[in-house]
Amino acid sequence: MTARSLILAAAAAAPLAACNTAPYQPLPPTPYEQQRLASFIGNRMAGPPTRCIPYYSGMQIEAIGDQIVAKWGGRVWVNRTQGSCRMADSANNFLVSESDPAGQYCENSTFKVVSNSGGMVMGSCMLGPWVPYIR
Repeated sequence: MTARSLILAAAAAAPLAACNTAPYQPLPPTPYEQQRLASFIGNRMAGPPTRCIPYYSGMQIEAIGDQIVAKWGGRVWVNRTQGSCRMADSANNFLVSESDPAGQYCENSTFKVVSNSGGMVMGSCMLGPWVPYIR
């Protein structure tokens, strides 16, 4: 290999070396996020995690930091996601789910964060297990 070939090969490999391969680590919730989450949970107790929750018409879905909260009637579920749905916690963006055909939100399904202005995808996250909070 010539010196020029080595330089070109090194230049081509440099962007790959800069890629971050570390697993996703969620940011700790801010005091504001903790307060919002507490307002959803109230005096409910955490139940055993479940893989899927049903989708109900009129269900309220909100991103709070790295968590997604689903509320329907008196039921509340919290999901600690992997990825970045933090930007959905803004008036300028909204969540779009990719629920399964059976009308459920299941572990390993994804949510996308979409911009209100232009429909650009701003981020996405993968669901973990859902933790129900029960009175």
